Amino acid sequence: MGFFSPKNTPENAVKAQIDAKLAFINDKYTEIGRFVKLRMADKIEEPEVKNLIAQIDATLEELKNLNEQLLTIRGMKLCSGCGHEIPVNMAFCPNCGTKQPEMAQPVYQQPAQGGAVPMGAQPVIQNSQGYHNHPVSPAYAQPQANPVNPTNAQPAQPVQTAAPMPEPVIPQTAVLTPQPETAPQPAPMPQPAPVIAEAPVQEPANSSFVFCSQCGHKEPAGVKFCSECGMKL
Repeated sequence: MGFFSPKNTPENAVKAQIDAKLAFINDKYTEIGRFVKLRMADKIEEPEVKNLIAQIDATLEELKNLNEQLLTIRGMKLCSGCGHEIPVNMAFCPNCGTKQPEMAQPVYQQPAQGGAVPMGAQPVIQNSQGYHNHPVSPAYAQPQANPVNPTNAQPAQPVQTAAPMPEPVIPQTAVLTPQPETAPQPAPMPQPAPVIAEAPVQEPANSSFVFCSQCGHKEPAGVKFCSECGMKL
């Protein structure tokens, strides 16, 4: 086991102290930078420091936009009074009771269609190439049959009509015997369906909701203010 050195050695203890001191110095550098950025940024003339401050401001703006996108996806917003995260359709903050400003709804405008012809109007085609108007040929007339010369016409032959056929005589020998009619059977009476009594619904003993004493809105237990009218619960 000579290949592995023990962890708790004087050398490792000194190295651990060195790493802790370096981490402490880095934290102090961060605090100094934050203090200078927040309180002394307008007094700094060094171009390199100004460039670093500009990068921080740009990154903070990107983070703000990303947080707003995240709230929009979740259907939430920040309270204008206390900054608490609440649903977008809530009129009053349930944490501090502040009335929330109305958010403008985006108005959708249908884009105009180019070259659209209004209903009922027919497009007009203009002759822009200077063509001359030619007379329209008359419609095609179907040729008539050759006229018949009345001198060569043959006399019409008389039409022979067929003699009427005599009606057959049916001997009245067979007599139809009426069959006795059977009385229809009455339909069975429907049986009434059994009535099943519904079991009464028991309300839970400990409800996790409360109701506003002014408007009756239902709120979760533990909410301080009504999100509908702002009344203190």
